[in-house]
Amino acid sequence: MHWYAAQSIPRTFLTIGSEDLHLDPRLELQRILEVIGVTEPDAGLLDAAVHYAGFECMQALERSDYFSTDILRAGSIEDKENYKVRRGHIGGFREYLIDDDFAYVDGVIADFRRSFIY
Repeated sequence: MHWYAAQSIPRTFLTIGSEDLHLDPRLELQRILEVIGVTEPDAGLLDAAVHYAGFECMQALERSDYFSTDILRAGSIEDKENYKVRRGHIGGFREYLIDDDFAYVDGVIADFRRSFIY
């Protein structure tokens, strides 16, 4: 909630949803770059960045222990459920939560939405 209350502090404030990133990562990256003043990014570099941050690449980097840090290392290389990058689809969290979890999240979201109204 602090980010919402402080959104008037910076000259520019941009909110991007994970669904938007999933649907058109290149467009969303361009929007981010525009906010920080990069108005004409190199198209090849933009494409390379989107590829690098893509699901398949992130999963391969995790599998190879590219980042060499415990926080980004899978608990078990053989078990894909131990990866940070597991399935790569919107809404996959539903497969991991129980009804009580959904009720809690729905309550938090309802409170958050009320703060936008007032």
